[in-house]
Amino acid sequence: ILGDYSFKNCKNLIYIRFNNLLSHIGKYCFANCTSLLNVKLPSSLKSMKEGVFYNCHSISHANIPNSIKNIPAGTFSKCPNLERVILHGQITSIQEYAFAGCTLLDSIIIPINCTRIGNRAFAYCESLSQIDINAKTLQIGPFAFYKCENIYYIDLKSAIHVGNKAFAYCTNLSDITIGKNLIVIEDYAFEHCKSLYAIELPETVTQIGKRAFYGC
Repeated sequence: ILGDYSFKNCKNLIYIRFNNLLSHIGKYCFANCTSLLNVKLPSSLKSMKEGVFYNCHSISHANIPNSIKNIPAGTFSKCPNLERVILHGQITSIQEYAFAGCTLLDSIIIPINCTRIGNRAFAYCESLSQIDINAKTLQIGPFAFYKCENIYYIDLKSAIHVGNKAFAYCTNLSDITIGKNLIVIEDYAFEHCKSLYAIELPETVTQIGKRAFYGC
């Protein structure tokens, strides 16, 4: 077990090797380790708390083992050089701010068992252009992809709920596929998606919030 804040602010730490006995990493354990490079978490890891790699500027790749079921809040938030992360199929939720501000992250695969993407989970991921959603049913939280300006297409066939400002200011978003699971589109959900030229809404949608498509 690695306790809360164990290596926080170790700014010269470049590399750490985890053994296969590690089962838990506490909150903000490696936060602000700005020299820490790529992260490979062991298969023995069962749980992490929030903000484990918060503001780790040098991390470019991360591999999440099958044993992890939840990406906690702020796990990789403000990791501006994170380009690639592998999320395995056992993950059921991606929590608040998990990848917010990862400005070089250009693609993400949402696993089949994921049911929830939290508030601002991918907000300000300016390079994110490809999102592959394999989930069966999915709730997309407020501001989840806010100002992801390079997203051009999103497949929401599995979405049942799109939160407030979830895709607001995704200025290159031009095409959306919506399935028959969708029930609610909250306020400002696609506000100022100025490249969006067409959308077909199924009969299952019972609520479209104010300014949901304002400025499209």
